[in-house]
Amino acid sequence: MKNSDHATDIRPLLLVGWHAKALDALTARGREVLCAIDPREKEEARRHGVLERCIVVADSGNAEAVLSGLARSGLDLAGFAGVWSARELGLIPAGVLATLAGCDGMPYSTAIALRDKYTQKSLVRAAGLPVTDCRIADETADIVNGYTGGRVVIKPLAGAATRDTYVAADQQEVVQVAEHLAEGARGPWLVEGFVEGAELHLDGVVRGGELVLLGISRYLQNVIEIRNGGVVGSVILEPDANKGLYAEGTALTRLALEALGHRDGVFHLEAFHSADGLVFSECAGRIGGGLIRDSILLRFGVDMVEAWADVVEGADFRPGNPDSTAAYGFIHVPAPEGRLVELPTQEEASELPGCDVVRIDARPGQVVGDTSAGSDVRAARVLVHGADEDEVRRRLSEVLDWFSGRIMVADASTEVVT
Repeated sequence: MKNSDHATDIRPLLLVGWHAKALDALTARGREVLCAIDPREKEEARRHGVLERCIVVADSGNAEAVLSGLARSGLDLAGFAGVWSARELGLIPAGVLATLAGCDGMPYSTAIALRDKYTQKSLVRAAGLPVTDCRIADETADIVNGYTGGRVVIKPLAGAATRDTYVAADQQEVVQVAEHLAEGARGPWLVEGFVEGAELHLDGVVRGGELVLLGISRYLQNVIEIRNGGVVGSVILEPDANKGLYAEGTALTRLALEALGHRDGVFHLEAFHSADGLVFSECAGRIGGGLIRDSILLRFGVDMVEAWADVVEGADFRPGNPDSTAAYGFIHVPAPEGRLVELPTQEEASELPGCDVVRIDARPGQVVGDTSAGSDVRAARVLVHGADEDEVRRRLSEVLDWFSGRIMVADASTEVVT
């Protein structure tokens, strides 16, 4: 990050990739912001009333496309005080452009370390932390040829939401995964050893290399289990009841972020709680998905979007003051495959015990495909609170049961009148 004087540099910021809440947080601080967005995001920007502050580019995840879009609009990087992104796929292009312009932003080397899983595992391993073993397979044939036995996880080098991520237990399954990926997905691929243990996500804020906020959550099931009908969700672990784990998680997170060069920003780190302790899995330089932002806000009193905007503006970190010390957790409610006929309303779901947040993500008439394709495929998201982790888990299970009896689907070819 370039150390410029934020208070006196009145040039606008360039925000790479559409992120309404990040845009709102910056403009609320009096910042002029220009967004580089994809064509499919144009209508959402129009509904948000900010289309005049956007340039449409072929792919906001591509630095060349963003530069070309700026040129078509008669704009130059020198006209921006900083280039940033709050989106996973925007980190590298924003870092490249900020480095090229010599303005504020995440260094491109840090952005690469936060995106390329092989690079980040290598850096974290070199720092002395336990990391999942891995290798690169340039083509699908290399996935098979390099296999030496045991359970492995096969995934893209810079993927998201577990898309194109598979577990293979033996030679036959490795071949099957490789054949499936050869049908359309592109490499290179990361092939890593399977780690036994509960999957955790560690979310927080780092400022000047100091860890100023950390929340540790345990997934209801390891996320890869969506391939076997599992659901996505997690419960925040209480710091007082898990002091040893928080101490270990704090040490791992500090060293990992230092190794990745991520000294200022937000993060979403994943690790496995194995019999021998925490094992680093991967880390992203963004706010966690699902309802993680809402969970952190309710439990710790810190809005991760506002914390991100404070980094961009060079403002001090503002510790939270939560209203409650209750336990919190969320769940993604899956929908059966087919055409959705009927869904509960947000108002109905909000009456469930302990319910704090409900987001209905699907609509009647929508066709639901393979729900195991990624962790972001869902009908709804629900966040609840409880007296402790066990009560939160029970309530999330009740949420799942309640929705399953109220979501109706028909064959995909059936027309639905809404």
